Amino acid sequence: MAEGLKSIKDIRGYWDNEAGLGPDRSVIDRNDNKGNKIKYINRLRDKVVRDELKGLPPSSRVLDLGCGSGNLSRTLDKKGFCVTGIDISLEILKLTKHQTFRHPSLFAQYDGKHLPFSTSCFDACGR
Repeated sequence: MAEGLKSIKDIRGYWDNEAGLGPDRSVIDRNDNKGNKIKYINRLRDKVVRDELKGLPPSSRVLDLGCGSGNLSRTLDKKGFCVTGIDISLEILKLTKHQTFRHPSLFAQYDGKHLPFSTSCFDACGR
């Protein structure tokens, strides 16, 4: 992320601007024109999810904090979890509409300071 971003408004503006790069380049690497780094990071992320959440039963409720364009949310959904994704940028959240989800999923913007719900309503949290 760019240096010098101090306020929530600055951070939101930065990510709103990055959304124009698309669902992968905006959140992984804006300079990955060929997509090789993006593919590697996605495979690595999927392995970590499998390893870290292997004991969590399907249909568990998982919070994706800073969900961006929904890449991790989609991986969690494929594992059978009900996902709630939150992010500071509404423009990045709009990119989640390009993802396909099998289970009920909810995406919402939040202010970066206060969660819009109790954390006790989730079984796990991804970031």
